[in-house]
Amino acid sequence: MYHEAPSLRARHLEKQLRRQVLLAPDVQRRLGLPESATRSRRFAPEPGPRLRLPSPADDRIPAMGWKRLGTEIVHQGPVLTVRRDAVRMPDGTAGVYEHVAVDDTVRVVALDTDGQVLLVEDDFYLQQRRMLHLPGGGTDGQNRYRAALRELEEETGLTAAHVDTLGVIDPLPGVTTARTHLMLATDLRPGTMRRDGAEVGMTVHRRPLPDAVAAVRTGEITDAGSVTALLLASHGH
Repeated sequence: MYHEAPSLRARHLEKQLRRQVLLAPDVQRRLGLPESATRSRRFAPEPGPRLRLPSPADDRIPAMGWKRLGTEIVHQGPVLTVRRDAVRMPDGTAGVYEHVAVDDTVRVVALDTDGQVLLVEDDFYLQQRRMLHLPGGGTDGQNRYRAALRELEEETGLTAAHVDTLGVIDPLPGVTTARTHLMLATDLRPGTMRRDGAEVGMTVHRRPLPDAVAAVRTGEITDAGSVTALLLASHGH
């Protein structure tokens, strides 16, 4: 949701800061890469001392090679916070890593007694098109079960007697630590629809679960949480 229950948080994570960094020449040589090689990352290198890279025979490479040296807030708004960290990269190079702090999100596979799944379709600002996806949004500080029931009821007007966890994904691990919790809701019953201004024009659709999975395979459904949750649900039904 946009203010009280920000479902837009889940929707807009995909379009945050993008940068590229050139690997240091000595690192490229050590990895056997041409010196023109680049990697898309969330940081840009800064001049600074470089630590010795372990040789191929050196097994003392730490499991976590990143080190945060400092942090600052670049932007703080009602939906998300953008932070800029001073870091030491795994190769020892000093750099800057920008990332987004935002609530976890939920996506809900709501199945009725006929084996049909509830889908919603609405306008997405950044994509400039309507998208078909599962009900869901930001947890807004709630646990995943309460958040799943709240988002389901707000967007579809239905609630559920049973909510189970299908799994969890890190949809953008290079951009944010926020996770998407994938939930299964059954024993549906009437509730109260409470959509916000960003969801005006949202429509509710019911499809047999196999048809919803087919929509994933054809590219009709592309939202990461919806794709994963539907595929997981299909393996259990």
